[in-house]
Amino acid sequence: MTNHNNNTKPTVQVRALRCEDQLNPLGLDSRRPKLSWQLASERHGVWQTAYQIVVAVDENLENVIWDTGQVTSDESAGVFYDGPALASRQRCYWHVRVWDEAGEVSAWSPTAWWEMALLDKGDWQAEWIEPVQEPTSEEPMIPMFQNMSTISPEPNRDYSLLKPPQFLRKTFAAAGPIQQARIYATAHGVYQLSLNGARVGDQELAPEPTAYDKYLQYQTYDVTDLVQAGDNVLGAALGDGWYIGRIGLPGANNQYGDRLALLLQLEIEYEDGSSQIIVSDDSFKSSTGPLVYSDLFIGERYDARLEMAGWDAPGFDDAGWQQATVADYGYDTLVAHYGEPMRIVEEIPARTILGTPAGDTVVDLGQNISGKLRMRVAGPAGTEIRLDFSETLDGDGNFVHQIRGRNKDQQDFYVTSGNGQETYVGWFTTHGFRYVRLIGYPGTPRPEDFTGLAIASDLPDTGSFTCSDERLNQLQRNIYWSQRGNLVAIPTDCPQRERAGFTGDAQIFAATASFNMAVLPFFDRWLRNVRLEQLPDGQVPNIVPYWRGNLEMIYPLHNTHTSAGWGDACIIVPWELYQAYGDERVLAD
Repeated sequence: MTNHNNNTKPTVQVRALRCEDQLNPLGLDSRRPKLSWQLASERHGVWQTAYQIVVAVDENLENVIWDTGQVTSDESAGVFYDGPALASRQRCYWHVRVWDEAGEVSAWSPTAWWEMALLDKGDWQAEWIEPVQEPTSEEPMIPMFQNMSTISPEPNRDYSLLKPPQFLRKTFAAAGPIQQARIYATAHGVYQLSLNGARVGDQELAPEPTAYDKYLQYQTYDVTDLVQAGDNVLGAALGDGWYIGRIGLPGANNQYGDRLALLLQLEIEYEDGSSQIIVSDDSFKSSTGPLVYSDLFIGERYDARLEMAGWDAPGFDDAGWQQATVADYGYDTLVAHYGEPMRIVEEIPARTILGTPAGDTVVDLGQNISGKLRMRVAGPAGTEIRLDFSETLDGDGNFVHQIRGRNKDQQDFYVTSGNGQETYVGWFTTHGFRYVRLIGYPGTPRPEDFTGLAIASDLPDTGSFTCSDERLNQLQRNIYWSQRGNLVAIPTDCPQRERAGFTGDAQIFAATASFNMAVLPFFDRWLRNVRLEQLPDGQVPNIVPYWRGNLEMIYPLHNTHTSAGWGDACIIVPWELYQAYGDERVLAD
């Protein structure tokens, strides 16, 4: 090996270590993870001629399991781990150094790590459980198009068809001191976890939309700091999401099932070397709560008078709760979450409160987003506030619902508890909006009482564009925000109407998306769903995941499941990703 002079600072540095294109990923199920890094130098024209990777099982990199030695190669975007077989739950630490075109070796990079998920079905001890619930009735399909152009009017809303989200809890005892604790979890529906009253993770709408009958993600959470010696309580809230809720252009429900379910496994390792596993089983108890209903497209109704203070913490009286039941759904479709999850990526304070010519009170964020609203309010108990969401005003400056069609309400209701100042944030719904009409808001609303919460897959920015022409700058900002609003676990066409993974929209935007953000894991995961949804005759559906409601609408209209431009996504998207990232695996897959 060639070593640099110890008195000379290396001119090349190695940074931004990624495993499977993620920074220190927790919960991987790739048995040969892909490793990548970037070079940094004050000199121009620097390139890598060789690298060395060292992987160990300890943070000090003393217990080495794989050392490549000096490998002559300029590859830095896709080197696959090739050491001993990795085990479930195993954490690996690694660093890299490189040689430049002059043969000078860099310093070792900062240490990075990755941690494996549950690699085998036998690792799961948890059982699928269902809260006590009334199954959701499948709503009959209605004609969405008349003469291929007119969208049918929205029928009168029957709120009795909207079933309430469910809350589950389990008390358990833990010894101490604790070395580490992990939760592995997923759901039929969408879920949010808590432990001893604290929210677990910051992911929104997990497990995110996929072809659930073939590909269901589970998430891994580090809860070491939340488990306490003595009594603990695990809490889970479940909503309809894409599994049961009304989705796609036809707004059809029950796409994958009619009952909410949870799968959860908490693994605790103690400092003395012992361990404990807490699993979802029939010892969990369930109840409804303040969420009267919560639907991705329709919106949600939250009655703060029904809040259950301390429901997810020790000491709560759950005598009135009912025992959950075990269901046999198995583990065959489970895969570890891949890529950055959906999060609140930006908070946008309201710009102003408008009084429209029609007399409405409207919150203006000053920016279209896909997400939800945080509202502060104080009023007498039982005050009902209606929040109507829209992306635009009409030509006269009045509020208008610009989206027509079945189950496209974009409307939330909040009922106050009367306990002073209250804060409301939607749980299991999102909207595409800039404007929010307030109906029934007590007192005079102030801009500081409203904040837009933009929700998207949390993808790092990689490219930017500015110039002397402000029109082009605004166009780029529009493109960026459109990308942020539509890369929400899948590449959607819009954040308010269909919200579906249209393959044609994805392929035509893939190159631009790759310029603006680091989208390789995002699109790679979606392409896995494209492969799974491809029909036996080779057709790639116009929409992926291929929700049943869209299938029942598209095929009768066109006598096919695909079309030119849309089916081409299986070729164009991988090619655009390869050109942007140089990753051959996306082509091979």
